[in-house]
Amino acid sequence: MTALSLRMSPTPEQVLRALDRLGPSAPAKIRERFVITPPLEPAETLDRLGAATSAAMEGLNALRDRICGGDLREMSRLCRAAPSEYDLVALQPWQDWSTIARPDVVTSGGRPVVVEINGDSPAGLFSLHDALAATQADLLAELGIHVEAEPPRAMRALIETLPLTPGVDRVAVCYWRHEILDAPPAWSYGSFVKALNEHGIDAFHCPLEDLDIDRRGLHHHGDPVTVVYRYFESPDEGREDELRLLRTVFDRAREGLVRVVTGYCGEILASKLSLALLSDDALLAELPPDLAGRLRAHVPWTRVVEPGGTTYFGERISLPDFALAHRRRLLIKPVRGHAGLGITVGAEVGEEEWAAALKAALAAGSEQALAVVQEVHEPDTSPVRFSDADGVVTSVTTRSVDGVFVLDSRPTAVLRRYAVHPGGTVNINPRSGYAPSPVWWQAPGSLG
Repeated sequence: MTALSLRMSPTPEQVLRALDRLGPSAPAKIRERFVITPPLEPAETLDRLGAATSAAMEGLNALRDRICGGDLREMSRLCRAAPSEYDLVALQPWQDWSTIARPDVVTSGGRPVVVEINGDSPAGLFSLHDALAATQADLLAELGIHVEAEPPRAMRALIETLPLTPGVDRVAVCYWRHEILDAPPAWSYGSFVKALNEHGIDAFHCPLEDLDIDRRGLHHHGDPVTVVYRYFESPDEGREDELRLLRTVFDRAREGLVRVVTGYCGEILASKLSLALLSDDALLAELPPDLAGRLRAHVPWTRVVEPGGTTYFGERISLPDFALAHRRRLLIKPVRGHAGLGITVGAEVGEEEWAAALKAALAAGSEQALAVVQEVHEPDTSPVRFSDADGVVTSVTTRSVDGVFVLDSRPTAVLRRYAVHPGGTVNINPRSGYAPSPVWWQAPGSLG
């Protein structure tokens, strides 16, 4: 991994002028940890990351086709999805898992390892990626630094992949109404709509409940809606009103009256259990040897925390005993968790806290409350320079994780997240505090 070296340090005023591009409504956490020197990587780095994500996506397709006979409902059961999801996953017209996904990949000892699939609907950050890249470009230009590298454009790739047609499509970026009852809509919604508009796409955001649905299709304030961009997760258990609405939207999609993106099938991959399937020795034995070998190389050993035996690279073990004995190389996380909530890293807690986390996971009262135990791959370190909200620059060498934007199975861009919080946790997530930066793809001889 490389980082751009500046011949001069920007002043706080220069940094703050660049940050103004993000707009006054941008979350404070973005302004507080702004990467001023974007990482430069050769195209071969994207190929290596793509090899890891492609193995995971191919593995999911192979599990669906070889183990589940192509039946998405069976795949849902294999992933222990919520009962309400069994029918929903088959209602929407099929879109591949990787129509839109942002797997998290750590590079450990030079080897890329997929630690999260992130195939569910909010796994975008496309507009954040592009906004940060544009802000970095502004700052470099003000400093008079020329870099022979094209700032990456995630939104353009997304629009071309879906595809969305300027002058034809009207896109409703939708979420559930209950998400905004106690707070204003998330900045990400407005940022995403703004980016679509800048690319010529007529778009707006609103709760899904605000759309008018009849036999003619979907409308908003009397104007037709041709695309629903699904920026929401599965309805919570018991939300029959949301389930009925979602079924109605999918009915119109099957009738060709509206398109719904992203694919709902990705929702079952929101479960961390998908990585347990991709590292299961018995299931890998059913896959082509080449694919099984690539999965072993790029997917960490992961198992559902439950009583009984399993395998550790072919060796029979008692899972509870193994997890208790090997605390320092493992972590526990909920199958339906997000943003780092509920994760316990064995090397960062004492024996008593680890034993308590393991006991709680073993006592899970429902399929959706399950947890997985996963082998930790220590991320490699690299240098990063970032500013705080006052524009003051700090330089550190730290761990990072790459969010790889995958569109139709192709890696198209990377958002790197640097662990800059003094706590130093291996779990680089929003709660731990990180500095995000697009990776810039280096042209030959481009260290400007």
